[in-house]
Amino acid sequence: MHTIMADENIPLAQDAMQRFGNVTTFHGRQLRQADLQHAEILLVRSITRVDHSLLDSTPVRFVGTATIGTDHIDQAYLAERGIAFASAAGCNANSVAEYVIAAILELHAMGLLPPPQTVSLGIVGVGHVGSRLAEKAEALGISLLLNDPPRQRREGGDQWCSFETLLAEADIISFHVPLHRSGIDSTLHLLHRANLRSIKPTAVVINSARGPVIDNIALAEWLIAHPKAAAVLDVWETEPAFSTALARLCTFATPHIAGYSQDGKLEGTRMMHAAVATLLGTQPDWSPPIPPVVPLKRNLTTQEAALPLHALVRMLLRERYRLEDDHQRFKKLFSMDDHARAQAFDTLRKSYSDRWEWRHTTLVPPEATDESSDRKWRALQQLGFGVARG
Repeated sequence: MHTIMADENIPLAQDAMQRFGNVTTFHGRQLRQADLQHAEILLVRSITRVDHSLLDSTPVRFVGTATIGTDHIDQAYLAERGIAFASAAGCNANSVAEYVIAAILELHAMGLLPPPQTVSLGIVGVGHVGSRLAEKAEALGISLLLNDPPRQRREGGDQWCSFETLLAEADIISFHVPLHRSGIDSTLHLLHRANLRSIKPTAVVINSARGPVIDNIALAEWLIAHPKAAAVLDVWETEPAFSTALARLCTFATPHIAGYSQDGKLEGTRMMHAAVATLLGTQPDWSPPIPPVVPLKRNLTTQEAALPLHALVRMLLRERYRLEDDHQRFKKLFSMDDHARAQAFDTLRKSYSDRWEWRHTTLVPPEATDESSDRKWRALQQLGFGVARG
């Protein structure tokens, strides 16, 4: 039997991995080299830095991260040591895209954005998350500006724009890039004091990627200087510590939970199970159990069905998830001292309430329909809802 160490925030890790060996869980920020003296398989989330200081003189031969991001993993070191590696790329992409759309609809309801079909969304990084977001934004009639230099170099095409053009023209700027601290595609402080000057004074800045992608001090200064602008931040420099000065300036501030739907976390567990099975030369045989969520079959009234698409979507979302609730919970941390605030940040993530993706809601339209209604139902399906047609 193999010895497996798994982050305690990987849901159902014990159930998914027990076939392979003995599973011990740990707190992601407290793992030390001494804890791994008998471990062969290490499963982490984004808060654990995995490098030589953690793995030297240990028998670990496989590292898996149940997250999209990999900037916390020294992959060059793993390759040098011959340690196998796997990530859960894409596991919570849909969850993050849903978070961003929810934020955009709330900002419109608050009067901070015009109707979605009249605004432009600049997506910086069009990978797993950015692609999902683009699809949902298009369903709402939002025009897109896409920036992804690595994809542009690989694929060519005329769908891309420069980062400078995106900053200058977009009404909403949403970051979905990995954190690279060096090289041609460095994303460290991709948004900084100098290029913030080119953004519209009424723009919305959204970051649900990695905190250091934006210079947090410069963003705070820019928000103070531009009171009609807005920011939605889910990630922060120096997590779990964060700048309360910046957080207080955000319309919505949350503790790195954009991708924390139960669907996304369970998919990460499934992908880790499959990766370990492959490592050990066997077939994966675990999938998440039927989720303990009440599938919502929502009969739409004629009046509801007649609402503009963005108003209907916001109404449906708020029946299951309210972004301002996460914001209000996070605000309670602002008055704490630095140590307590950092601990509370992790506690909020660990105890995060169940949030399920929109696909668990099936809409039943009224019987009467026309071509305009049909377009609306197709758009709702593109957004991720189920639609039951008679």
